[in-house]
Amino acid sequence: MPRPVGRVAVLCFLLAFLAGCERGCAKSWLADRGIGGDPRTSPSAIVPLNAIDCPDGLARCRDGVVEASLLATVPAPCVGEACACPWTRVATCERGCTADGVEMVVERDEAEDRLCAPTAGALALPAQATTPLTPCDIRGYRCDGAVLEQCDDDGAPPRAVAVCTHRCAGATIDADGVTNDQAISLLCARR
Repeated sequence: MPRPVGRVAVLCFLLAFLAGCERGCAKSWLADRGIGGDPRTSPSAIVPLNAIDCPDGLARCRDGVVEASLLATVPAPCVGEACACPWTRVATCERGCTADGVEMVVERDEAEDRLCAPTAGALALPAQATTPLTPCDIRGYRCDGAVLEQCDDDGAPPRAVAVCTHRCAGATIDADGVTNDQAISLLCARR
């Protein structure tokens, strides 16, 4: 009866490998390759369920400094500053922020232009009578086409505030305490 040569060869290799190995070296060799070991420390470990997901693509201006959010996962539970999502400094505003602390979706290379107070020039004209506007799905401001609209309540018809001189640069701001002038500066294109 023929013997399975492949099985014998593999068995001989494993015995020779293990004989030349000090205690635990095979386990660490396998663990380095993601086999066996502690699943919490293996390269193929799953992201923990208790974590805070930090988004990328947001920008804000605080105390004259424009910052952009960084994609990250913060392990939870955490306390105080350890729970804060990371931000990176993008620019310093010469004339301060348009609206301090407002976070909005904006490309990093556009953040300074959008969040710093404008230097000069009209960004919008007063709103004229327009066609009926679609109901709001936010509370704050939205810019559609070139018309800047204020939405007071979800589902209520918006109120036209201004018409952007160039075009809309952003879509919406869901922030309390933002004035019409600040919304114009944040959502209307500057050039």
